[in-house]
Amino acid sequence: MRQLIDSEIVAIDEFGYIFQEYRKHLTLGGSRNVGDEFFKYLFENQYNHDRIQQIRISPSNDDDIGFEELPANKLDPSDRKFLAVSVKAGATILNATDSDWDEQGLLLQKLGVETCQLCPENSRK
Repeated sequence: MRQLIDSEIVAIDEFGYIFQEYRKHLTLGGSRNVGDEFFKYLFENQYNHDRIQQIRISPSNDDDIGFEELPANKLDPSDRKFLAVSVKAGATILNATDSDWDEQGLLLQKLGVETCQLCPENSRK
């Protein structure tokens, strides 16, 4: 994992929506799993523009889109921030275990967003 993230620039939103989503599920201290390591990397490098790109996305009051960068969609509302950043940054979504990205293939294709399934056996229903 360290080799992967050290060789790429990670895109997150400048308002901290993605960071707060990770904070709900991951920790900066205690036992470390791969998710915690990634979260720690984001925390430590969030202002290092050689490693982290902060993207401005626009929340919407329209519950059908979630963010102005997106068309109407059926994506889990908690995942929309990741898609909005990907659309605006032209970034690939790296996914380990969330089946939503596989299930929303047509939407991603329409938006020109690529996904990389890190653990394909764990990211499909």
